[in-house]
Parts: sequence; structure tokens; C-alpha cells
Amino acid sequence: TMGMTEKLSDQQEKLQLTIAHLIPHCHDHAEFDDLVYIGKALRSGDKLKGKPLSGGFTNYTFKIYLDHDPETAVFAKVAFSHALWNPDKTQKFDLNRLTCEYKLMKRFANELPKEGTTENASVAIPYLLMNVSNDTRIMIAQWSSPVDVKIGGQFLSGDILGKTDVVLPVLAQTLARINLSDFDLSHNEGLVDSFRTISASFDQLVLSLLDRDNTDRAVEYAKNKLGRERLVAMTNAYHEKMNKPECLLHGDFHSNNILINPHEKADTKGSFVLCDWEMSRPGPLGYDVGVFLAYPLEIAMFFAAQKRLDDARGILTILRNFWKTYSIVIIKEGGKDETGVRDVLKNVIAGLGWGCTVPLYCMGLAREDINQDGLSEEEINHVVGIFGLTGLKCFEYGYMDDTDISKMTLKQLEVFLFEQLIDNQLEYLCRRSSANLSRSTSKGKGSICLPSSSFSKVVRRLSSITYGQVEEIERRISSISFGPLDDIRL
Repeated sequence: TMGMTEKLSDQQEKLQLTIAHLIPHCHDHAEFDDLVYIGKALRSGDKLKGKPLSGGFTNYTFKIYLDHDPETAVFAKVAFSHALWNPDKTQKFDLNRLTCEYKLMKRFANELPKEGTTENASVAIPYLLMNVSNDTRIMIAQWSSPVDVKIGGQFLSGDILGKTDVVLPVLAQTLARINLSDFDLSHNEGLVDSFRTISASFDQLVLSLLDRDNTDRAVEYAKNKLGRERLVAMTNAYHEKMNKPECLLHGDFHSNNILINPHEKADTKGSFVLCDWEMSRPGPLGYDVGVFLAYPLEIAMFFAAQKRLDDARGILTILRNFWKTYSIVIIKEGGKDETGVRDVLKNVIAGLGWGCTVPLYCMGLAREDINQDGLSEEEINHVVGIFGLTGLKCFEYGYMDDTDISKMTLKQLEVFLFEQLIDNQLEYLCRRSSANLSRSTSKGKGSICLPSSSFSKVVRRLSSITYGQVEEIERRISSISFGPLDDIRL
């Protein structure tokens, strides 16, 4: 609703406001060394500068740094009481969400040390929380360099495929322990109430699929298979499920809210920092996992359409391993039995469905960052439609209790999600892109479109070993030169 010029002007105004409110807290008696050092530098003639980071619809985020020593920096978040993407300016977005974020960061900065050390590495330490006005609140926190690259970017580039044993297992364990931690039922209730009202606009996005003139596979499914009554029931079920306080949710656990050190050596445990806790709330156990899987899944589908099926399936393996590691923790530390884990996986599918359908498919967030080289406009639209179709199916299966998956065992549900719902679509997109199996000109390895039925047999035969071993075997399979596909026998 705010024009770009107006937004940039407002952003610069908020940046200067943040610097002005930060300076009085930088002195010799400050609690944190960064603030003490900045204060000394300012008294010696240096000055603070800042640059915008991400955000801009419900917050502005900045890197605030010394002009003569840019490596000395702090993170700043400026929260305002109205979401800029919401055309209804009467709807308030509760500012106490930033207070809740500050408190959780302070708590988990102490409770989530880096694996095997006493170093607090998983959450940046919050320094200050400042009430500026009834409509503006500012948080200052530790700058997390060198752990300052979004893991979403590592999926986009494909670099994550070389870091599967470094970051992802510890990240999955950490998320599980956050979800299993003690929480107050009233935690962030102001945001929950605000979001309950604001999310009505998200419901309309889903229903608007029925009115679209352009037809892709997702729109066809919405119109011909679901219909208005079913879509309304799905969105109602989403709200009902989100109001079940089974655990503490991070609430916005997508891959661009996770920072890593891209130069970390492969033999280390892996450092990461979890960002953007303001959406934390009580909710269904497993939802955070589903949200995390959504964006990498869209990236994998574009990889498949570019005939990078080995890279696409590499991402699928990462997602499956992430779930496997998470499930082990909720069994060992959360006391879940097989039925309980199965219910959590259904929540994962639900969260994946919402994450794919609403922010990524309907709103198109972050799609412009995905490599689409070599794909025509028609092919891009087809990939988006297949992704949206997968999202709608997950949305329906995850939130509705009258589908076939309600009768599935845990193992059947894992096969259904990772093989039938996802891998089949990856293979389809790869095959549809071209009958030529030559190496792709895009970044990545050459691929063979191995039939998913055969791929599924491999995975099922190896179900008794670890996912890490499955990953290594899949890597070896992808390096083999096969003859004609019809001759492949596994």
C-alpha cells in the first residue's frame, strides 16, 4: 500500500531514528562489550552508519556499524504496528511481538549453546529493547558475523548439497528442542489475536484461485477437485489446527530466517543462527518443519525442470533427513510413540501445504531469486503450477481428517510424502523438460531421470539403515552411467 519512493524514505527515516536511540546506550558502563567499544569509537570521532537488510512489510532490519570499522556492528529491528502488505490500516499488528522476540532470544541464547561447547551460537544475544512510540519499537542485538549468510541462498545456489552433514542435523535437533521446550499458553497472545484477524486475507488468497483466468495445474485442482466448499473447510481447519497449543513454535522457520557460515569446514559441527522470533507462538508440533521444507521444495522443482534431477533429489534427501533427525529427537526427548510421530508428520504435511500454497504459490514470495535459466515462460509457469498443486494437496491432506492418509501408518505416510507427493513430481518435471538426457548447461551436475518407481524401491529396500547411508548410496547411483532407461533394473 506504500509506494516504493515513500517506503525508501520511511526506511531511511527509521534508520536515523534507530541510530539516534542507540547512541545514548553506547558507554563505558554498558552491559555488552560491543556497546562499550562503539561508545569509545564515537567519542574518538567515528560515527555510526547503517544499511537496510531484509524485511520492510512488518519491520525494517538494519546492520548498524562504525564508519571506520565496519566489522564492528549490531543488528537492529524496527517494528511497527501495521503490516504494510495489509490494505486495511485499521488492523493493528501487536507490537508486543517484538518484546516476545527479545525475551525468547535472551532465553534461548543461554539454553541453546553450540553443540559440544559452551559458546552461544544458535541465537544472537539481544542487547536492547526500546519503546520509541505507540507505533514503533526497536530491538538491538548481536551481529552474528561470520554466521551471516541465509541458508535459503545455499539452497538456491546448490551449495547446500555439500553441507548436509555440517549444519542440517544440528539444526533439526535444535528445532525439535525448541518445539519441546516449556512455554506459557499466553505467549505472544497479542500477535496470535492480530494474526487471527489478518489471516482472513490469506484465506481470500486461497479462495481466489477459483476466480483465476490463467489455468495451471494448481488452479485446475482447486476448481475441478476441491471447489469453494472444500477450500473453505481447509482454511477453517488451518485456523483450528493453529489454535491447538501442542508446543512452542518459532512461527516463521523458513530458510531465509536461518543464517550459517558458508566457509565452515566440512569436519565441523556447523554454526547457525536462528532469526526472526517475533512470530513465535503456541501451536501444532511439526508445523515449523513443514514451513522449513517449503522453499527448498520449490527450488528443487525448478532444478528438476532444468534437468538437474540429481540436485533436486539431493534437496529431497536433505528434507527427508531433516525430518528423520527431528523425529528421532521427539521420540527420545519428547516421549512420542509411533502413533504420536505419525500425527506430528501429518502436522508437517499441513505446515508444508500452507507454506507452499499461501506465501510461495499465491503470493510468489522469493520466486524471483530462483535460478530459472533455460526455461521458457510457459515452462516456468508450469513448474509454478506443479508446485502449487503439490502445496494444495499437502494443505488438504494435512488439515483435513477425511482423506486416505488418515489411515496410513508412519512409514506409509513417509513414503507418501517424500516419494509419491514429491519425488514423482520431480521426475515428471525432469522428463517433461526434454527427452534429451545430455548434461544441463545450468549450474549443477548432469542428471538421469531415473523412474521414481525404481527410486522408491531403492529407498524402501534401504529403510532399515540410516538416511545418511541412503544419501551416500543415492550419490553413488547418480554417478553411474546407465543405458536406455527401459533397461534399468534395480
